[in-house]
Order: sequence, then structure tokens, then C-alpha cells
Amino acid sequence: MRYAFRVRAVKGLFNAGPASSITAVPRDHNPQQPEPGQTPEPSPPSPNPAAPAWVDAWFVELSRGNWTLRLEWPRVRKATGYIYQWKGCTDSHWWERRAYTNRDVDIPDTLYADDSYDLRVRAYRNVGDATYWSGWTYFEP
Repeated sequence: MRYAFRVRAVKGLFNAGPASSITAVPRDHNPQQPEPGQTPEPSPPSPNPAAPAWVDAWFVELSRGNWTLRLEWPRVRKATGYIYQWKGCTDSHWWERRAYTNRDVDIPDTLYADDSYDLRVRAYRNVGDATYWSGWTYFEP
């Protein structure tokens, strides 16, 4: 391991006062890190909301032969809203909608109960003019 040396001069080097010191620190030492024995500065909290812990989905018959998927996920603290996306097994892109609630959210398309769909949800938080996003949470049957 290679070392870089940090030299600290102390007033009174040639008097009987405190002596100078030379400290060897690893070259990859981060000067932002606190010295041993010091308490590190706390990091500011992240403005990004947490991702929903899970997503649940089930088919609901709207009328005879007309089905949709209903979604639900746990509320995310400090989230402004949610984005939910879905795509069929043969779709090449995700369809997307915004929701301001986490319960009884219906996908607005007519879907077929015997087809497969991918579903995902993420939370967002507006702070001033900025929008912060969580990661995606995928529905896993």
C-alpha cells in the first residue's frame, strides 16, 4: 500500500512547546472523512421517496366479459403521488398513468384475464420545481 504524508506544523516547533507531527494516511484517504475520535457530520436526508414495498394486482370484471386489473400498494410517506405502468407480454412499450392514491387503482384499458402483463409502480415527490423519484417496484405473482 502506498502512503501520502500529511504534515502539520505547530507554532513553537523550536521552543519547548508542542512538536510538529507527520501522519501517514492511505493515499485514497478522503479529506472529508472525520479524523479518528471525531463525530462525522450527518448527511442531509435524501429528497427521494422510498419505493413501495410491494404491489398487489387482481382482475376485476367491469361488465360481462370486460375485465381490468386493479392495483394496490402500501402508502409511501412524503410521496406526492405515484406512477404505475403496465405492458402486455407482446407489447414493446410501457403504458403509464399517474395516481394520487395507493388503493383500488384500476388500469384504464380493457385487459384479458388469460393474458400476461408486467406491472410496476414508483413514488414521486415534488419539492419546489424539482421532482424526485423512487425506484420501481414490480408486481410478482
